[in-house]
Amino acid sequence: MNIKLLSQKNTRTYRFVKNLSTTIASMVVFLCLSVSYGQTTIPCADGSFNDTYCYTPNDTTQIVYTSDTGFPLRLTFIEGQVELNFDEVIILDSDGVTNLNAGNPYGNTGDMSGFVFESSGDTITLQVTSDGIASCSDGLFVPLNYDINCLTCTDPTIEFTNDGMCETGQQFTIGVDITDLGSSTSITVTDDQGSAAQTATTAGVLFFGPYPATTGVTFTVETGDLNCDFTSGIIECQAQGSCDVLDAGFDMFIDCETFCTDLVADYIALPNLDTTSYQIQGPLCDVPPVTGGNPTNLTIDDVWSGLIALPFEFNFYGNSYTNVVAGANGQLSFNAALAGNYNGWAMDPADQIPTNDANYPLNTVFGAYHDINPGVAPAAPDRINYFVNGVAPFRVFVLNFNAVPQFGCNELLTTQQILLYESLNVIDVNIINKPVCATWNDGLAAIGLQGNNLTEFSVPEDRNVGTWEVTNENWRFVPNGGPVTNASIFEWRDAAGNVLSNDPVFTVCPDQTTVYTAALVVEMPDGSFDELTDTITVTKENGCSPFDCTDDVFLEDFGTGVGRTTHPFTPLEFNATTQLNPNQYAVTNISTGLNFGWHQGMEDNTSGDTNGRAIFFDISDQPSQIEVYRRDIAVAANTSHIFDFAMTTMYDIDTNICSGTGIDSRIIYQIEDAAGTVLATSTTGNVPNGANPNWIRYSLEFNPGDNTTIQLVLLNDIFGVCGNDIAVDDIRIRAEGTSPTVEAPMDMFSCEDTPGSDTATFDLTSQVAEILDGQNPADFEITFHTSQGDADLGDNPIATPAAYQNLANPETIYTRVQRLNQDDCFTTTSFDLIVELPVVITTNLPTQLDVCANEDAAAIDATPTNSGIDLSSVSYEWKNAGGTVVSTDAIFTPLESGTYTVTISIPPCSETTVSIDVVVKPVPDLDLGEDVTLCDSEDFEIVPAISGDTTGASFLWSTGDVGTSIFVDQSGTYSLEITTVDGCVVTDEIVVVISDPVVVTLNEDFDVCPDFETIITANSSDAGVTYQWFENGTLIPDQGENTLVITLSQNGSSTQEYSVVVTNSDGCMGTAVVNVSLYTDNENCVISQGISPNGDGLNDVLDLSFLNNRTGINSFQVFNRNGTTVYEFVNYSNQWGGQTTDGEELPTGTYYYVLGLNAEDPVFGSSYTGWVYINREKN
Repeated sequence: MNIKLLSQKNTRTYRFVKNLSTTIASMVVFLCLSVSYGQTTIPCADGSFNDTYCYTPNDTTQIVYTSDTGFPLRLTFIEGQVELNFDEVIILDSDGVTNLNAGNPYGNTGDMSGFVFESSGDTITLQVTSDGIASCSDGLFVPLNYDINCLTCTDPTIEFTNDGMCETGQQFTIGVDITDLGSSTSITVTDDQGSAAQTATTAGVLFFGPYPATTGVTFTVETGDLNCDFTSGIIECQAQGSCDVLDAGFDMFIDCETFCTDLVADYIALPNLDTTSYQIQGPLCDVPPVTGGNPTNLTIDDVWSGLIALPFEFNFYGNSYTNVVAGANGQLSFNAALAGNYNGWAMDPADQIPTNDANYPLNTVFGAYHDINPGVAPAAPDRINYFVNGVAPFRVFVLNFNAVPQFGCNELLTTQQILLYESLNVIDVNIINKPVCATWNDGLAAIGLQGNNLTEFSVPEDRNVGTWEVTNENWRFVPNGGPVTNASIFEWRDAAGNVLSNDPVFTVCPDQTTVYTAALVVEMPDGSFDELTDTITVTKENGCSPFDCTDDVFLEDFGTGVGRTTHPFTPLEFNATTQLNPNQYAVTNISTGLNFGWHQGMEDNTSGDTNGRAIFFDISDQPSQIEVYRRDIAVAANTSHIFDFAMTTMYDIDTNICSGTGIDSRIIYQIEDAAGTVLATSTTGNVPNGANPNWIRYSLEFNPGDNTTIQLVLLNDIFGVCGNDIAVDDIRIRAEGTSPTVEAPMDMFSCEDTPGSDTATFDLTSQVAEILDGQNPADFEITFHTSQGDADLGDNPIATPAAYQNLANPETIYTRVQRLNQDDCFTTTSFDLIVELPVVITTNLPTQLDVCANEDAAAIDATPTNSGIDLSSVSYEWKNAGGTVVSTDAIFTPLESGTYTVTISIPPCSETTVSIDVVVKPVPDLDLGEDVTLCDSEDFEIVPAISGDTTGASFLWSTGDVGTSIFVDQSGTYSLEITTVDGCVVTDEIVVVISDPVVVTLNEDFDVCPDFETIITANSSDAGVTYQWFENGTLIPDQGENTLVITLSQNGSSTQEYSVVVTNSDGCMGTAVVNVSLYTDNENCVISQGISPNGDGLNDVLDLSFLNNRTGINSFQVFNRNGTTVYEFVNYSNQWGGQTTDGEELPTGTYYYVLGLNAEDPVFGSSYTGWVYINREKN
């Protein structure tokens, strides 16, 4: 992370490290007890990992650190030393070969503090190679103390800046300036002083404080990732001041693209500020001479000098003084009573300024106070000297202590200064060299001020009474009160003396070259005023276009070539050979020979041309010859234009040909329409001659209105005989144009260059075609930038856009498309660089797949299980052991044993390859046979047909039996499962149906009448059966019911056999047969008209069997002549033989009968009546 600790003394950049509080001694003990060597895994989630190492003689130990997540590592040395030129620190990159510290094996002269190394991969190695003599373990060098961090984040960039309110008794504020959040979206900052935590989600400044001036503040920054969290160093307060009493700054140049600039004046202090308190600053300034001043004649140890008169009044803690005394021990006092008296030297650490100890007198500057001895021989009266520098009212009194020996250590010399600034009442203490004499007075010293009493004092941090040594240190004490008089002020003034501002920072927007004056105005003690001034010149470029974009309409640069040539658009006379005379011209590439009083060897204004020409005019001294140049130009009507040209005067004032500097030049330049009407005009103003050419561009804005042709005209406006000659070049007319048209390109995507780096290399120039959308790149200047501000200003273009490595992910790149040579004519667009991080592809793929041979081939699914993946973009490539691609689908079914690999790719950056061993296990063939139906209720043995190896196999029937065969006596589905020793299972099943016999019955054999339909009915013991009828063994087609209608022909066989086959749902069948014959002679196919019941077997009964068989007789009744029922019978066939119902014989006679039929008989209908005669033999 880039962390800046800013004070007003100087600016340094740090990457703050952590855990600096452990003392060296305690670290030595720790190292000797607990350092472990070998490889250490860094848990990235835990943040910074601190380690220490104290190397030994002949050390070659390597300490390897590896991140647990694959991220690169950073090693930051907090402190530690190695023996310079003998013991080397080696930092090996992840390849174990590259030495990241090859350039600094001994750090900074043996000190490794602050050195930072970053690995390219997930490993970094520390090694110290030492000789056999001195080492850390000998107690001669500070152990190496360092942090290891995973580069899981991008560090923020933070500056810590105090406001300079650093005086004792004051309070200062610290600004935490977050210019870049790095990869964090939120940063929380806390101090160690109990202030409320503050959080930043965007770049900006967080303010903490106020703190007492002597407070050292430490900040903790939390980023959301422990690897980017850090604790700052101690932020202490010290202000910075100016090195000049007044400085207006360097002269500035403002180009056409810049309209305003800041004037920034710098001064030590405003005059006449209240001195009741002081602000401490620490400017790093050049010091005045330490020799050559007036001697104080302090050649005796421990005395005060005589009074030294100041040439001005100096105000110190509210009192004005004109005399001072110098102390032999490094003091300056305003207490005149001390002159010539004893100057105390004894110091005690307990006597901190302010103190009432007599050795620390009031109204004294201690700078620095310590026991030095100007009396060391040889005597040197000017060892302590003084002088006054500068001009009133801003003079400086300088008191020098030059190479004064320290008491007790005469070889140690102190050089220091105390400066008093007139009117400003500022005090400087410059410590040029202050060593420590530890053997005397404990080497104590102090810097500070002590005023009228113990409440008035000012002491820099760490410079109160104590032991310290330093070189080239500057301390400044600036009055911190308000103005004593409002008349003593700072002013910015314009060239006319008008006051523009009292603020030292002031924005000006000049439209021409302007001189500004910075002034410090001081009211003198007598009420008069004096001042110190300094000027700054802001030069404004001439010929600036008012338009951001222009289209070239016309350019006259007069071409290139050697020698003079003519030009058709000037009325002046062309001179081809001699010096030009008034009202003559020449177009040429060099001015030499044109006129002895002109600049010689001058070339044209056009940049970059060779032998470029300009037109040179010896201007006429006659007012009637005013016109210098006129030319018609075609332009676009009603369009804003800019007309400009470059001009320089030609008279060289160093030739002294003309009086003084000669006559100035002044040209009127204007645009006229075709009729000579002036559309726009301006003048160069008086242009003085000089010792060198000075090409200046002049411009004029115009709009031609409805005109499409204009005249550009140059007219002379000063006439004379010496000096007003000019050269003109690069006459231009440009129309207001439009900024480039661009298209916003698509974002760029790429894969990481190095895993874990979050960076990739992009060819930004590949976006140009899309941005320009068919426009010619040669017409534009195209640059790429990392911020919108830089793109707008054209600053900091990416140096290598064809091979740019992103700084963040994602990172926005801003493209500036600018018209050639038109800095303000540009358009910007942007696109993002997105580094696609590889996905760690996860699947449910096995490493081995065991497949039984009887199973369907197992489908292997390589579909990633990661969430959020567009599965439609994933590609697959399956290969067998021979490397042949066998599938490109997510799901693959291997058909044989072997090793298969699948490469899974998720664009653009993720890919993984997985191998699966497929093993096909053999199984036996099993067949239980065809399904079986048993129709006689018998049992059945199921015997499987098995081929193949069943050694060690187990058998399990669905009945629970485990034998190789089973007997069954019930209908059902029976299965056998054989499990091989490999765990493969083969099964088969058989359906066994055990059914009762099917019983079917038909009529008893019967007779039928010829050619008469008769129904045969089959009755089955089972329901849901099917029927098949046969006649004499031949299947009668289309007869599937339980009845069959038959007809026997008179001419056919007298007997037919009819059979029926009945099949139930189990497939069991039953059969019945009936024989059907014709009635003999058809005697019974009619109803007899009489019977003779005599027992001879002939006509004994009324036989209606044929009718009952055919139609069925449900009732039969016989009536005598009286209508009395004498006989009746149900389901009659042939039961009546002339008897009554009661069985008594009926007498011979005629009787009436009634038949009730079961159905409609084709002959007799549904009922029939008739007469029958009973003929009995007479007894």
